Amino acid sequence: MTRMDDAAAFDNYENPNNMKPAGPGRFLPRQALSSHVPIRFAPEILAQVKVIAAAENMTVSGWIRQEVEKAIDRRLPRPHTGFYVLVTDTNSSDARVMSDASAADDDKLDEDVRNLEAVGI
Repeated sequence: MTRMDDAAAFDNYENPNNMKPAGPGRFLPRQALSSHVPIRFAPEILAQVKVIAAAENMTVSGWIRQEVEKAIDRRLPRPHTGFYVLVTDTNSSDARVMSDASAADDDKLDEDVRNLEAVGI
């Protein structure tokens, strides 16, 4: 990306060919952002972050925010895939779980049911 002064930028964008979007638009964050958090990086780390962010057409702040969100997602327990419904028969004390999960998920489903039963649900 080349830096230009205001006059050069004005001249550049007078040309209709330079007014076309360079790529897809950016989506606004899902939620409003909260407070500002100052973070200090070693100069060589910040230089690498700038290169990567620019290569991904992102701001440095946006790239750091994205990577922090990914790191949080990796560390949180993953919800089990599939849709579960606890079905109870009002005429019986029997309860069963119905799932749209694949057969490969049956063991995980059985474990989840045992865990629910262990805590009295």
